[in-house]
Amino acid sequence: SLVSGYFRKPCTDEIQAQFQLPDCYVPPLEENIALTSASFLMSHNSATGYIKHRDLGLGSNIVSLYSKNQVGTAYDQLNNGVRAFDLRPKLLSNGTVIFQHDVFDIPITLEVFLSDVVRWCSENNDELVLLLPSNLIYEEEPYDDGGTYVSAMSAAYKAFGVP
Repeated sequence: SLVSGYFRKPCTDEIQAQFQLPDCYVPPLEENIALTSASFLMSHNSATGYIKHRDLGLGSNIVSLYSKNQVGTAYDQLNNGVRAFDLRPKLLSNGTVIFQHDVFDIPITLEVFLSDVVRWCSENNDELVLLLPSNLIYEEEPYDDGGTYVSAMSAAYKAFGVP
């Protein structure tokens, strides 16, 4: 299948200072390119943008700095050129999906993350956004999944109309 080439809005001066490429993004892509051949700006440990120093409960800026790979919410990251998210979900024993980075829980639910993505997509309905969950962990080990993880993720996606 073909997707339209990505042409983004200019980024802010604050964000532009973090990139080596002009305008925070690679040069424009071909207008018609196979999805398997397209390049996307992907944020690593995407949910870490929601971390605030106080969230980790350890009172250590060093730990917070180690854990935080991104700046801003999913909405902010999309506004700054991200089109693919590296999600590191953690399934809690109550069925809630949050995120994690190594041993640190990120106090944001999948629903909050999806809400930000869906809001941005509704304002930019000609854009493609990829959600790529990996490195799933469970609150309680060993965990006999029995489909619980898939069910939890699928229920959240369905609630927000994410295919």
